[in-house]
Amino acid sequence: MNVAEQISAIHQINDALDDLSSEFPNYRFNLETSLNENWFSDALAWLLDPKGTHGLGIKGIEAFVRLIAQHRSNSEKKYARRNSFLKFGKAGRGTPSTKFSYRNISTVREYHLSRAIGACQEQGGLYCDLICIDFDISDSLLIVVENKLWGKNGPGQLTRYFEAVEAKFKSQVKCREYVYLTLGGEYPVFHEEDNPSIAKKWVQIGWMNDLLPLMQQSCSAKSNPYLKRVIEVMNWLWHLSNRISKDWTEKLVNTYRHAYEVCLREELNRLTGKGTWEIEHAYGSRRLEHTSLPARRLKVEISESGLSIEIQGLIHEKPLFETIIIPIGVHPNQAINLIDIAAKEIMNGFFPDPSKFKNSARWKKNKMQGAKLEYATLFELGYRHPSAVRFLLTR
Repeated sequence: MNVAEQISAIHQINDALDDLSSEFPNYRFNLETSLNENWFSDALAWLLDPKGTHGLGIKGIEAFVRLIAQHRSNSEKKYARRNSFLKFGKAGRGTPSTKFSYRNISTVREYHLSRAIGACQEQGGLYCDLICIDFDISDSLLIVVENKLWGKNGPGQLTRYFEAVEAKFKSQVKCREYVYLTLGGEYPVFHEEDNPSIAKKWVQIGWMNDLLPLMQQSCSAKSNPYLKRVIEVMNWLWHLSNRISKDWTEKLVNTYRHAYEVCLREELNRLTGKGTWEIEHAYGSRRLEHTSLPARRLKVEISESGLSIEIQGLIHEKPLFETIIIPIGVHPNQAINLIDIAAKEIMNGFFPDPSKFKNSARWKKNKMQGAKLEYATLFELGYRHPSAVRFLLTR
């Protein structure tokens, strides 16, 4: 896309978000205070706790266990089947989801998964986002939930968690389940460090397509303000996903990355008195390079959380200086100021002797021109709809 097409796409996305805002008048407050993994994990822990103020009793955890069992038993998804996993119905290996009483079950946030005594592997500091535990001998159950609202699972993460839980609880808990929870039920990222079969051991569940319908069916959905708020946030995300297609989302992601690359290149060229900065394709991606030092590059990426632009200097693909962060969602003027500040930081960290490359006459003067003006609409979009933009950038 050229700049005109990019700006046209931004206007259309902005119009769609404005329409959605009018339908959900409280969305700004709800999203800005709720759209983070901790809030979602806390909300789920509350919903699954039979003693929670939601008034559901055991119905919340009962429905969640049944949902896990239904996914695990779905032959089309080809999940791993074990006696220690849940199952729905009579067919196949597994523990029936109907055998639990839930009388004494508890939910725990940020559970520290310490290494089992005598375990030889190094575990490090592992913290489960959420676990549901009932260690009563008659119907023992453990559910591990990894809530990935924005980012993805790291290299070896799911393997380490699975192996640590199995080593610690295999002899004590008959049924042990693993849930990979995302907004849309996305598949985990496979890394070289992972066991090849690890993804099949984690049941993929989505907030929007799995948990939202369960919450909407609850008789407490209208009467409990906290549950009502959870549903409203999820409803907004569901509508946003349906109003703005993945094609438009991809255009937004590409436009954000390109806009910061171009604005940064323009400012770096303004500050540089020797040689020029160009956008080149290298190692399968776009990089900023200076003609005098081809071995050094700048990589501009959107962070996994969608909260910021990350700029990394590289020399022979190894870090040259600490990553520079430009937050997304600030006032347009501040976005431009931050680009200018980042350009000066790069000048000082990129060149062996910065004084030989600086244009000193321009160093203390900021200038609003060119790409900064062209992409003002993009910066304005991020400022007016920060939570929506964050969601779309990580979709």
